[in-house]
Amino acid sequence: MNHTHEQDEDSVEQIEDALVMGRLMAVDWTKKTARLERFQRKPIKLLFGKELDEEMRRFATQFVQIEGSGYLKAADTDKEEWVHINVDAVSLPYDGSKAKVFRKADWAADAKAIDETFDVDEFNRIVREGRHV
Repeated sequence: MNHTHEQDEDSVEQIEDALVMGRLMAVDWTKKTARLERFQRKPIKLLFGKELDEEMRRFATQFVQIEGSGYLKAADTDKEEWVHINVDAVSLPYDGSKAKVFRKADWAADAKAIDETFDVDEFNRIVREGRHV
């Protein structure tokens, strides 16, 4: 019988800095619970406080990023799974509303910000010299 230091599948470890992503589903504001659906993995039970009611309502059924702390069963094994996560924050991993689309006209308007005293030939010479160091 091999008595290596493998972790027991029934062991549970508290994780202080949980960061997971998935689709926020089955939000229950009365019980303060939700489920995070992840691609090809078991769903995670989420627990949240009253202060997150509005965020959970706003992000229900969306792909979100969850930050918090929780309990991980069989950590560092191929059977690793979350028991539950106490949610501290919920957000969109990428918020497209904050992205700025590049517009040539905007760049032209900002062209005055370019330092016209910059000598491209001098720059290229310095780069070439640096390659031979």
